[in-house]
Amino acid sequence: MSEYSIQLQNERTRKMIEGAGEDIAKAFDDNRIKKQSELELMRETVNQTEVYWNDKVSDLKKSVKSIAPLDDQIHTILNTNIQSAADAKIGLLNETDQEVRRKYQKQIKNAETIVSLMAGFSGALLNETSQMKQQAPSVYGQEGSYIVNGKDTDESLDYLSAINILNNQNKFQDTSNVDLSFDEYNEDLVLSVSGKREDGKAFSLKLNATDYMKADDVDSGLISPVPNFKEAMLQANTYAAGKEGIKAGFLMEGVQDVDIKGGEYQMIAAKEVSVSALRNQLRKEVFVGTADGVLATNSRNYMKNTWEVSLEGFTGDISWNDFNNIKNPREQRDLLATAFTEKALFAETTGLLSSLETTGEGEDKKYWNPTANIKRKEGYKSPTKKQPTAGQVTRGENQSLANKRAKQIADKILKSGQEKNGDFLKNKKFNGKQISNVRFSGDDVIITTDVSTTQAGITSKEDSFNLNSQDELETLMDAVAEDMYGNDAAGEAVRDAIKVYLKDRKENRPLSTKEIASANKKARALIDKYKQKE
Repeated sequence: MSEYSIQLQNERTRKMIEGAGEDIAKAFDDNRIKKQSELELMRETVNQTEVYWNDKVSDLKKSVKSIAPLDDQIHTILNTNIQSAADAKIGLLNETDQEVRRKYQKQIKNAETIVSLMAGFSGALLNETSQMKQQAPSVYGQEGSYIVNGKDTDESLDYLSAINILNNQNKFQDTSNVDLSFDEYNEDLVLSVSGKREDGKAFSLKLNATDYMKADDVDSGLISPVPNFKEAMLQANTYAAGKEGIKAGFLMEGVQDVDIKGGEYQMIAAKEVSVSALRNQLRKEVFVGTADGVLATNSRNYMKNTWEVSLEGFTGDISWNDFNNIKNPREQRDLLATAFTEKALFAETTGLLSSLETTGEGEDKKYWNPTANIKRKEGYKSPTKKQPTAGQVTRGENQSLANKRAKQIADKILKSGQEKNGDFLKNKKFNGKQISNVRFSGDDVIITTDVSTTQAGITSKEDSFNLNSQDELETLMDAVAEDMYGNDAAGEAVRDAIKVYLKDRKENRPLSTKEIASANKKARALIDKYKQKE
């Protein structure tokens, strides 16, 4: 609160005392003795009122945080309501009309509510906006960082834009609007933020102070911390490994000379790691307790960020919604413990097994305990290889990039269908028109495109694609690929790669129960037909 605001409040209080004294003197002019006693009582009460509300102003000066776009509005709301409460406090002394008294009491109650909410709300807002302002973009989403909340990508982008507006960092700051008001009906402060997101899309967001400050609900607040489990991972490392690599209790009996790096080198007297024993013990001794700790927080935000961010890539096909809907805490604990264990073992750079030499692939893959004795095999001759031409190298790199892009598009669209989540498709283009909405019905994904805008409004068109149809999938994925990578040779390569990827996926995937039943039905029909001919 500014010094100027405090001076205004003090001056108003002084005038109220003087005014109140004059009014009371007139009201009791017929009875001097009574007038005098009542006047003294009034003056004492007014003085107490002055002291009480000036203390409120002083306390608020210390506790209410400065948020540049909101400062003037915060001060206006506080001053107006504090002054109103002081007036009401004095008005109650002489007022007998019950309706008027209720009005005065309501004014005082509102002021008390605003005072109690404002410090906490402004403090929480400042904390969140400052955290995002100070956090380097490179650490976003890492353990120990903060991420933007939101039920989906659109809402997260709205939250981020609101944060940027409050930090005076929005790309379209001059188009933004920030409004803070008191909702008397709900007895709550309401912050409204609107403008344009960084992608140019208009947004509007409302935050109720009471709901905003609840810390245990998913997506409460604008941001939330990503839990840090470094200590648990360090404990796992200490438990399982030492200077010589994986501890002896997790190594199989006997030693072997193992060919590595395509047979060019050999590990002498290597020991195979018992991955199953290591996995079971780590899970039991370290990560069951870690999982219990996550559940004990009883914070859905904490659990959500643990599952979706800290354990990303190690939760299998189980989404956050699937995990959250599990009613049995023991089952949730087991899933968490398993995911933590897999991360401790196989995380790309930090996993216990990530730096070990391996042989074999898939189910035959083996991990070998580090040994200092690695030698190049005597007599080894590298197979002569014809060096590729520059053109071949370039074509190979381009094809590899196209394959990678095709797989990403296909996997994301297929995952969208599984999770009934259209975030990936929103704001992409189909046949040159922007996709404005995505919904799901059974095995179909239905996209809405805005095809034209006239004075009469926006004309939309819906297209439906069956996610179990190869042809329809290709049509949808081709359109997305063209939007993302263009219509030139590079974009065409991605679209061709999508067709190959979908074909391989179809040929290599196991038949579903429905497909097996259909095949059996056709087989029985053919047999019956053959028997009839006999």
